Amino acid sequence: METKRSTFATSFYIKRSAVRNRDGKAPIMVKISVDGDDKAVGTKLFVTPDLWENGKAKGKSAEANEINGQLKEVSARLTNHYHRILREEDFVTAEKLRNAFLGVGVMENCILKDFGNMNREFGAMVEKGQRAKSTYNKYLAVYNHFKTF
Repeated sequence: METKRSTFATSFYIKRSAVRNRDGKAPIMVKISVDGDDKAVGTKLFVTPDLWENGKAKGKSAEANEINGQLKEVSARLTNHYHRILREEDFVTAEKLRNAFLGVGVMENCILKDFGNMNREFGAMVEKGQRAKSTYNKYLAVYNHFKTF
């Protein structure tokens, strides 16, 4: 199967309209672009607007070096998510990439997986006569309702 080629780029900017009053720092945002579709995400990093220039912190100060290092990590994480989604699903969108970066949708699969494992273990106990079959049937019904939710 051939994977679809897509354009992927990230760019960092600061949100000057949201400067914090207590320290005068602005949040750093990342714009994720995939095939012309853009999504903006907060990086949870902050910088003094005077230190910001052309998508990175300017200068050689300790603060600038730390921020630029963290921006490289964010960029690397996004690139890794992009390649993983492309490998697993053959199609990447900016929304999928944004959700993967934020961890959206990860917990629901974990909960379903844990619930399924618990039901399998409970089913084994039912076969051994340690638990009631009626309770097992109720657990399966709850699992199915939860899965459709």
